[in-house]
Amino acid sequence: MDFPEDIQKEVADIQRQFADYGVKLVNPELIHITIKFLGDIDDEQVDAIKNSLQNVHHPPFDAEINGIGVFPDVNHINVIWAGVNPSTSQHFEKLHSAVEGALMPLKIRADKRKFTAHATLARVKRLPPVQKRSLINAIREFSDISLGKMRVDHIKLKKSTLTSDGPIYKTLSEVKL
Repeated sequence: MDFPEDIQKEVADIQRQFADYGVKLVNPELIHITIKFLGDIDDEQVDAIKNSLQNVHHPPFDAEINGIGVFPDVNHINVIWAGVNPSTSQHFEKLHSAVEGALMPLKIRADKRKFTAHATLARVKRLPPVQKRSLINAIREFSDISLGKMRVDHIKLKKSTLTSDGPIYKTLSEVKL
């Protein structure tokens, strides 16, 4: 689920607060909420996945992008993310379940971890303790910030190619909800 331009702008404004920490920022134009990460798939599987995604039935909904947090936790920050309003998260969870159900006949492994709707804003490598504490404080300032609302009325099957300059995404298929 790609972010609309107004949310991309809000994300870019927040990312500027983290730029001095040596984190790897994600290009705001590429930021999205991943409903299901498929990992490496063979080219022969793509058509079957496209066809299976046509069987995803979930009504469109409005989502508020809300709050900044980290994975896995503040003691070991690997990812800085934007989340969704708790009242919206149940819609994303149901959409995730619908996608998993549609892909089940293809024997694509179900997620073992609980699904958490989020969009990665930055990746974090190693930080000195003083810089880490400062980053944590900066993140806490944005823990409840609203970045805007968006309409979730479609899903996309995307191919990602990792490069030294960051990922390149190509949309392979789009399914209307």
